Amino acid sequence: MDRDLKLPVGVRVRKHTNSESLQIAFSYHGVECREALRIEPTAKNIKFAERLRSQILLEIEKGTFNYGVHFPDSPKAKMFGTKTAGNKLLGDYLDEFMETCRRGLAHSSVLGYQRALNAHYGKLQNYPIRDVTPPVLREWIAGMKVSAKRVRNVLTPLRGAIALALQDRHLTENPLDLIEVARVTGKVRRRPPYEINPCSLDEIQKILASAHEPYRYGLQLAFFTGMRTSELIALEWEQVDFDNWTVRVDRAVAEGVEKDGGKTEAALRTIELIAPARDAIERLKEVSYGKSRYVVTKPHSKDRYSDSNSWSNAWQRVIAKAEVTRRNSYQTRHTFASLLLSQGENPLWVARQMGHKNTEMIFKRYGRWISSDGLRYQPVSQVATLVIERAKVLS
Repeated sequence: MDRDLKLPVGVRVRKHTNSESLQIAFSYHGVECREALRIEPTAKNIKFAERLRSQILLEIEKGTFNYGVHFPDSPKAKMFGTKTAGNKLLGDYLDEFMETCRRGLAHSSVLGYQRALNAHYGKLQNYPIRDVTPPVLREWIAGMKVSAKRVRNVLTPLRGAIALALQDRHLTENPLDLIEVARVTGKVRRRPPYEINPCSLDEIQKILASAHEPYRYGLQLAFFTGMRTSELIALEWEQVDFDNWTVRVDRAVAEGVEKDGGKTEAALRTIELIAPARDAIERLKEVSYGKSRYVVTKPHSKDRYSDSNSWSNAWQRVIAKAEVTRRNSYQTRHTFASLLLSQGENPLWVARQMGHKNTEMIFKRYGRWISSDGLRYQPVSQVATLVIERAKVLS
């Protein structure tokens, strides 16, 4: 050490056999504390030690000082009972974040975060929070092999956990702030775009003929109302207006849990029932009205379908039996839109029936089926009714 360098108050030099290092001294809860910084006593390092000691004294005065944050390996950190950053794992903070989510977020959102944790966090959860550094995160993100958009969704629980660690002063900076997600992920092969593949009237006929009651009439209602599966399986009889032949959509089943409200504000709507949908309601009334609160029930049961997956499983069995092109059950909604639009229905009316805010999505998804002859939906009702009657004969 240069003998001309003056040491600030509380900063000392420790002499070792072949070297020297700096040490700072301060009082905490009446105990004289001396902590080695393991840096050489240069002018620059002495300034650093002085600033660090001043910061510690300020934190002690404010009551926010955590010994383990500044000196995680010090015996005094354990003596003062402060949890060291080295002892608290990322997984501890992820658990705390998820508990907060369970108290304030929708069940489906919490499930989405949990799936991200299960799929991607693995060994990372066992890292001490102070070891969750930018190099560690870059390697972890690069190993996901998913798109940048997906990575940003996966990072949501991590961001929440890091925010908690920053509040506890177990971290002094956010390691994610130093990472460019798009650059780390690189180019990932995109999935093929989702294909809209509506059923033809002939396919509808075969599908309905292959389905057992009451699932047949649930499918018929799906085909001719355009309801989302989550809305259909949550539909209750008190939502049906028999005088005006309408259905009020104001609830849905998401991830097996029934909730009030819709996917969007526009999803809260009143659907006008065209003839085939009225027929489906009449048939379902014979099955479940007065016996269950739900319009569509499982065979020989008062219960609704538990979630979209259980409905979809039944759908796959039916279309296999019908020997039609395989597609997912959500295509019933696309079938409703394409069928009505191809028969000249007003796009704005179709948008309102389906729960869209305006016609933007209608033109984007179903533009090729839009007719320009301006007719109302009577042709669909007439043709579809004949199809349904034939399906009954075939079954």
